[in-house]
Amino acid sequence: MDVLVTAAFAFLLGGILLRMTVFLRRPQGRGVQPGLPIRGGRLGLVEALLFRRLWRDAPSLWLASMAFHGGLAALLLAHLNIAPHLLRAPGAAAMIGGLAWLLGRRLVLPAMRRISAPSDFLLLLLLLANALSGAAFLWLVPGEMSLLVHQGLGIVLFLVLPFSKLLHAPGIVLSPSRRVLHD
Repeated sequence: MDVLVTAAFAFLLGGILLRMTVFLRRPQGRGVQPGLPIRGGRLGLVEALLFRRLWRDAPSLWLASMAFHGGLAALLLAHLNIAPHLLRAPGAAAMIGGLAWLLGRRLVLPAMRRISAPSDFLLLLLLLANALSGAAFLWLVPGEMSLLVHQGLGIVLFLVLPFSKLLHAPGIVLSPSRRVLHD
């Protein structure tokens, strides 16, 4: 199974690089400099990490988004064996709570239901199933079968992520509005 996880991770990295390359080669609008961002600086980094505009427009969505992304970051560090005993429980709780809220929002709000595609629900369910299976492996049903379920869901996520709308971080960094030349 470790070979499959490693191969899926290599596929994930290759897919991200391919997607970024295709994006950077795509013709841009007038005044957009090809290549990496040239403006934004510290404010662009703050916006990308803290979602200030989202806080202004929808504080409850900001909270769920921060919980999910913070939990994801904590669990990525824990999977790399960086303070796993400190990060696993709060990371899992934050990620599961944030995902549950984001999924519930799509199910409950009629406006969100109207604009949501089936793939939106499937991607959220895949993330939630992966987080729940990891939590189950650690605290409820430790054993090889739980680990295999968690790893299998992780492999599926690695294979789907580069080609789904879940991969939005490179888009924030490579956004044409961050590469517009200003006089």
